[in-house]
Amino acid sequence: MADPTSVVTAHQNYVVDANRQDIVIKNAEPLVPFGLAALNRSLGKVEFAEVADDLIPAGLVLGASDGDNTNHLTGDSSGTYSATCRGGLLLGGGRYGGVSVTGASAITDAGKFVWATDGQTLTLTRQAGSPVGIVLKWISGTYCHVYLFSLVESILVSALSAAPSVYSVKSFGTFPTNALQGTSAVTLWTETAYEHYKFVSLHALPVAWDNAAVAGDQDLNLDIGGTDTTGGVLTLAYTDCDGAADMGTEIDATAITANNEVHVGDTVKLEMASGGTGFTADVAAAFHIYAVIERLPGV
Repeated sequence: MADPTSVVTAHQNYVVDANRQDIVIKNAEPLVPFGLAALNRSLGKVEFAEVADDLIPAGLVLGASDGDNTNHLTGDSSGTYSATCRGGLLLGGGRYGGVSVTGASAITDAGKFVWATDGQTLTLTRQAGSPVGIVLKWISGTYCHVYLFSLVESILVSALSAAPSVYSVKSFGTFPTNALQGTSAVTLWTETAYEHYKFVSLHALPVAWDNAAVAGDQDLNLDIGGTDTTGGVLTLAYTDCDGAADMGTEIDATAITANNEVHVGDTVKLEMASGGTGFTADVAAAFHIYAVIERLPGV
């Protein structure tokens, strides 16, 4: 066994406050004290926070690392100047009445992720990139106590919540054609999402047929948070389920091209559009409806 009284010299050089980082400032990027900072992962340099996938929140800018906030808070091409950034902070805490978070309105906002739209504006509305913190307590109106992530915590939030990027099949269930009789818009299936993914394609498979089916032509689509996916229209007709030869013949929707990403907490629906032709009533035909999804990192 190793001698517990010996000194591990390799670990003597450590930083007490890992929530505080000195980061080189991006070229020509002007920073201001107490603005929200972000690490540009492609450059390895800090900049004013904004909405972008390649930025990692880095807390607040405390000032120039050398103390010269007048001359050294704008980056240069040589990477001469650094900013001290600090996270692990409670914004609006203590005797203060909170900080404004756009979209906050109720005590149930506690625990929700907070995003930044720029270096000074916080919102509950999901933005590209990673959240900058969490609402710890709602005060009143839009005012909250917000825990602001440090750079290290932002990396961990992104990495630890990541799931492997993998394709799988999401089943919506089997629908007898009686569910497709009407001509008004109908929600056939709904859920509150518990994972981060995107829809790749939408399909149906006839699983029961009936030659008594003589009418029916309906369009189905996916809805995420009140917005239909772009593309992904699945057309089902009675001719898809009126004979034994239809069994095992996959029906494909049009290509899904946009508005197809689902985040944790989103309401997802499978809908039948209005204006179609109702299917023949009380026949034995049915379709199994499913989608191919790609699971994504984060929330």
